[in-house]
Amino acid sequence: MNWLRWQNAVDLAVLAGAIYMLLRWARGTRALRLVLVIFALYGSGRLAWKYDLTITGWLLDLASLLLVLMLLFFFQPELRHAFLRLDNLLGLGLHPAKPSDSAYQAIAQAAFIMAAGRIGALMVVARKDPLEELGTGGVALNAEISPEIITAIFRKESPIHDGAMLIESGRIARAGVILPFTQRENVPPHFGTRHRAAMGAAERSDGLVIAVSEERGEVTLMHGLEFRTIASASELASLLQKLSTPPAIPLGVRLRRWLLADFNYKLASVGLAVLLWLLSMWGTSAAVRTIRVPVEFSRVPAGMEITSQSALSLDVQIRGPGWLLASAQLTGITARFDLGEISTGWHTLKATPANLNLPPGLTVERVDPASVVVRLVKTGR
Repeated sequence: MNWLRWQNAVDLAVLAGAIYMLLRWARGTRALRLVLVIFALYGSGRLAWKYDLTITGWLLDLASLLLVLMLLFFFQPELRHAFLRLDNLLGLGLHPAKPSDSAYQAIAQAAFIMAAGRIGALMVVARKDPLEELGTGGVALNAEISPEIITAIFRKESPIHDGAMLIESGRIARAGVILPFTQRENVPPHFGTRHRAAMGAAERSDGLVIAVSEERGEVTLMHGLEFRTIASASELASLLQKLSTPPAIPLGVRLRRWLLADFNYKLASVGLAVLLWLLSMWGTSAAVRTIRVPVEFSRVPAGMEITSQSALSLDVQIRGPGWLLASAQLTGITARFDLGEISTGWHTLKATPANLNLPPGLTVERVDPASVVVRLVKTGR
């Protein structure tokens, strides 16, 4: 079975990884449905082409292309942020300096002062991701972190109290920033616009987001897709310190956690990758092409020479997917025969696929002539 190749295993691994990252990015948002529809349309298109439903296949391919363009257009901020976070996956890039422990205590103290006074607030504390792409507008401050400054910014008398505060490199970088809302559908019903913006910030960065509700006087900490209500300033300061500097974890433990995390998404990604790969291979019409390849010999025994051969080249008919035949490098193919184990005299060498250095994915249909007759004699002295 020529499809059992290491190249196919690599293709499947890359495809499964890409699908997993796409599903993980889109989960909990409206984009997930769009992504699943694109996969369904693509698979249906491959089936249509397989059964020669030309118009149907063309329409399905066009529809999937239009949906991909819609995905790129309507989810530009999320896609841009996903690319910006690649440096974290690769361990590259410069990361901002984290606030000091006293700064975390000041942030926590300010949050509970505002909660007690029913003052709404929204703060984003940077970790590895830069925050300049997170929102729009606002006023650059570069101010020290203190409870007095933070509470003054969020008082109703302040012109920038409605926006978010971005804390980066141990300083209050900006205030009054407008953050995009979350696209998730499973938002708690008591969350208002401030908390929806906080969820959006947590989804689009690895920052720690603190939301203070002016209606309920509650402090909520968000990071990633998780959120929790905090009971005290000391608890909040402790969590900020802990989440900003995660403990060192052994490689084996990290690998096991990675394999088990989002296991359903990983399993679905592998299944979708296998399904799409099979549809792509099975749904692609096979093509046949005849090429002329030169005959070459290797390991001619010492003291012998070839004095006669029946053919200098072979006409080889090969079969494979049309796209592979169109893109494969066929000019370097040769028919090579090993003469290392034969003696003097006439020999008939049968041409088999093993004699041809075909690219993976192509099979031999016919060889003309099917064999090469050679004569070996001892060289004269």
